[in-house]
Formats: sequence, structure tokens, C-alpha cells
Amino acid sequence: MSRWPERLIREPRRNAKIRVARLLANPLLGALISSACRNRIRNSGVVIDTSDPAFTAVVKAQLAFGIYESAEIRFIRKYLRGCTRVLELGASLGVTTSHIIDVMAPGAQVVCVEANPNLLGVLQATVATAARTTGAEITTIHGAIPPDSRVQSSTVVLTLGSSHLGSRAESGGAGDARRQLHVPAIDLDEVVQGWTGYALVCDIEGAEAALILSAQPVLTGASRLVIELHETSYRGVAVSVADLREALLNMGFLLVEEKGRVLVLDGPPVAHAKQQARRGRLAQEEKTGIGCG
Repeated sequence: MSRWPERLIREPRRNAKIRVARLLANPLLGALISSACRNRIRNSGVVIDTSDPAFTAVVKAQLAFGIYESAEIRFIRKYLRGCTRVLELGASLGVTTSHIIDVMAPGAQVVCVEANPNLLGVLQATVATAARTTGAEITTIHGAIPPDSRVQSSTVVLTLGSSHLGSRAESGGAGDARRQLHVPAIDLDEVVQGWTGYALVCDIEGAEAALILSAQPVLTGASRLVIELHETSYRGVAVSVADLREALLNMGFLLVEEKGRVLVLDGPPVAHAKQQARRGRLAQEEKTGIGCG
């Protein structure tokens, strides 16, 4: 059966949701809400202190109405519950980190990496507030992933976006030089050295291509991955969201759930174990005759 009827139903719904989200992400609403809440805005069960100027009125409205990184937050709360170690790349304001801390095991370990130096202060303040109630051990690292693993450098060129929340690692001198900063290059393998059974949360505006297309160990060693994919380029070649998704599946990740560009996957070690267990069950059923019609 053709999927066109389904698409004709889903597309108007999607467009309607986008229009509603744009209406709700209103700076006037955000200002009114933050004033009424005294800058303590509840977002999916977590109270975020939005008194820092980095929380714009638009972001405050998005937080209040649950549309700020909604898919990523929903997946974090659903699939990272009880985790003991999480590495987050692109921690930004610390909102998603706060949700990670909220659902992790007590005393768990979180390492959050943020490239934009303008966000470090608010990130540290936000996660410190979240950690007070859980006893989580939080480490904040300033730096970025090199956009090309072949190029050895101690720094990465970061181009700031039109918003202070937007930034992107560049290679080959790309981007507007007037908006560029040099930030420390991070060796993520060193960050997770000795870790097993960790989760990786990644929203780094296209820099994930370097992790995925070079199959870096910090990625393939993760037991669970929550990632937002972006249209980008890698080594001078355009890369689509579909390309990155396919690459993850080809290297042994197992898709658990997805919403648009945000995916939850079991890492290769867990995916392999699940496949082995499934084969074992099927072999046992065949042996005992269970499931035969």
C-alpha cells in the first residue's frame, strides 16, 4: 500500500506543530513567565534557574512550554534513567545536563563538554544547582572536537552563530573570520579512559560527523547514544542526516527510537549482546518446539 495517504496526514500535523511552537516561543510570553516564576521555570519536572542573561526571553518561553530540545529531553528521561556515567557533548546552557542528572543513579558521574566560552559560566551554575539534590559528580570541560581527525592541532576554530547559543566547529578556514574563536581541542578517548557502560549524549551542530564517519572509539564504546544529527560537511564533502544515520547503523548501532533528527541507539557492545541473546532464545525455542505453528 502506498505511504502517500499517511504522509498527507502527517505533514499537516507536523506543520501545525511547528506553527504552534513558533507562536509559543514568544519573547513577551517568556518575559511574563520568568517574571511570574521569579526566573525559576519548571521544564519536564526539573526547575531551571533562568536568571542568567544567557537565558533569553525566547528560551524561557520554550522551557515553560516544553518545546526547548523537547525530543532530546524526552529521550534522556526515558532511556538514561539509572545510568552511572554520561558524557555530554554540546552541553550549552545546562538544561539537558540537568535532566541527565535528574534521572541518573545517585552519585553518578557526568562529564559535559562545551565549546562556546560564553556559555561556560551559566552551564556550570545550572548543573551545580541540579547536582545539589542528587550528589552527582560533575566535570565541565571547555573545548571542541576537531572537525577532521587527520589534522593534529591543539585548537579548533569555532564560529559563533547569530545567537550566542549557536556555534560550529570549522575546518579549512571556513566561516566568517570576524566571528571565529580558537578553543582547545579535546581528546575524548582520554576523557572516557577506563569507563565502561557509559552513555553518550551529543548535540554539536554538525561536528558529530567527525565522530561518526571516522568511527571514533568514544562513540563506538558507548552503551547508549542519544544524538541529534545535522546537515554538515566532512573533509569537504556534503553529508546529510540520512548519511550519518546510515553510518551509525552500519557500524553496529541498534536504533531504539527516533524523532526527526534525534535518535536513541544502543551502542555496538549492547547491540551485539542483544542479538546474541535473541539468537539464543530462537535456538532454544526451535529446540523445544516453542513458537512453532
